[in-house]
Amino acid sequence: AVFFRKTVKQLRRSLWKEAKKMYMPLIMDVNGKFIGKATVKEQDMIIRFPTGATLEFSYLDRDSDAEQNWQGAELSAAYFDEFTHFSEYAFNYIRTRMRSDSKYESFIRCGMNPSPIHFVHKYIDIFIDQETGFAIKEFSGRPAYYLVDKGEIITSFDLEDLKERYPDKSPRKYTMIPSSLDDNQHMLAKNSDYREVLEANEPANAAMLLSGNWKYTPAANG
Repeated sequence: AVFFRKTVKQLRRSLWKEAKKMYMPLIMDVNGKFIGKATVKEQDMIIRFPTGATLEFSYLDRDSDAEQNWQGAELSAAYFDEFTHFSEYAFNYIRTRMRSDSKYESFIRCGMNPSPIHFVHKYIDIFIDQETGFAIKEFSGRPAYYLVDKGEIITSFDLEDLKERYPDKSPRKYTMIPSSLDDNQHMLAKNSDYREVLEANEPANAAMLLSGNWKYTPAANG
């Protein structure tokens, strides 16, 4: 599995630090004795398990990084953190790497804050109320399907309809699970003023970060 962020600095500041904290009980006990249920390669940002499974943390800054670093790779899982920082080209290239000899089907997970202009709208707009900009709560976790036809992303909640309209295509399943600040009670318990910090933002930014609105356009800085 690979966890992607845009830059190495972002990885070391967040995901890599938290991953080492999470897996430390498999590496050493409370007395500092090495256990050996996992090993860490600090420079390469890789956690390796006795089964041979690995967790790798990688940057994906430019489009050229995708091909140069991942050509020939076989991935069982790819996680994009802050997905709206990545380009459509990089995402599509990594998607071609989703193959492995694992007994489990390869998959991709993407976490992100709302953006009104990112290509992810090609997939998620069927989950969003186009008038209000908010995700439709009743659609949370509902299976949807997509296919690519002549470079265009076609989405539907109706699998049979897609199969009938595009008999030579193989629709793929995906979903969207929206969340808001209130879902992160653990963080709020440690940062009781965080809501006020977000509310003090420029209104469009506050609407996206606090309320999860996908249609607001942030004002330009300055």
